[in-house]
Amino acid sequence: MALTLALLSAAHAASGTNAILLFSFFRGNGEDGLFLAWSRDGLQWTELKPPGKSFLAPAVGGNLMRDPCLRQGPDGAFHLVWTTSWGRPAAFGYANSKDLIHWSEQRAIPAMESEPAVENVWAPELFYDGGFNVIDATLLAARGKFYLIVKDETRNPVKKHLRIAVGDRAEGPFGPAGAPVSGDWVEGPSAIQIGDEFYIYFDHYGKPQYYGAVKSTDLEHWQDVQVSFPKGARHGTVLKVPETIIHKIQNLPTHTTKQP
Repeated sequence: MALTLALLSAAHAASGTNAILLFSFFRGNGEDGLFLAWSRDGLQWTELKPPGKSFLAPAVGGNLMRDPCLRQGPDGAFHLVWTTSWGRPAAFGYANSKDLIHWSEQRAIPAMESEPAVENVWAPELFYDGGFNVIDATLLAARGKFYLIVKDETRNPVKKHLRIAVGDRAEGPFGPAGAPVSGDWVEGPSAIQIGDEFYIYFDHYGKPQYYGAVKSTDLEHWQDVQVSFPKGARHGTVLKVPETIIHKIQNLPTHTTKQP
């Protein structure tokens, strides 16, 4: 089984006239581990040789390192996955490195554990799916779709606004995130439908700090709205509850503490 994985992977492609191309490979049955070669033109490849051994010897699964797939992540670290054995256990290997010399502890990551008939996990691959740093994700179910609202945490250039990706199922997959629907320096989105309109509330944590909102009638075009929240409110959640709940809370007697 060839396994393709959407893991953190190569965000930095080689570019420029002085770029060096790197090729990861194995030899024999994979018992020796990871080998690397380099090229400037993609045609002539020269092996990189550490002293007398491979760059990384296999240490998990069946102690093989076949089909090594190497990618560089957005943080500059290198991520490696490989075939660990011919048969069971049904797992692939993973390790990472900042310099291709010093490596993290190797891990055997199980795959398709719910399928008892699976015997082989071969040739795993990494790819970068075009994502970006996000936090504070929340879902809004509306009009037969699921709207994933996230805070864009891109560092360079700095982006601190809300964006929306749409999917057919709550568990995804989701399409690409759209254009910003809020201003900058906001987080903690919470969304709800009120009548025919959709609202996204958010915490504007920059100066001045306040709670704000945007609304839409088509989930595509959004506009700022004036809202009023209790002073000092931060990073909250909006939901609908039965009116009786509010009545019960409001009618609760005042609790007093007896003084000694």
